[in-house]
Amino acid sequence: MAANRGVVYVGPGKVEVQSIDYPKLQTPAGRKIEHGVVLKCVTTNICGSDQHMVRGRTTAPTGLVLGHEITGEVVECGRDVEFIKKGARRTNGWEGRGPKRAVRPRAAEYWQIAH
Repeated sequence: MAANRGVVYVGPGKVEVQSIDYPKLQTPAGRKIEHGVVLKCVTTNICGSDQHMVRGRTTAPTGLVLGHEITGEVVECGRDVEFIKKGARRTNGWEGRGPKRAVRPRAAEYWQIAH
């Protein structure tokens, strides 16, 4: 599989494209997420909130992967996902909006979302 990359915040006014881990259908503590999917990013937008962080208007932790508004192709589904199939295109917006939330935060080449 190709390397996974994302735009990473390294400080006010500075970002870098870095290699990041491929998302897994599990929590950081290792518990399986059976109700999520992994998306291969097709396109992404940089949100105004990302620009505020980069410009120093708000705080952001160093190492934060920017970009949370993506469209992607489903490449992996958890056991409990019923209505989304591998190969489908899906859009993931702001993490707190609607019935889905980002589990693997921010835009990278591959994302994980839970429904």
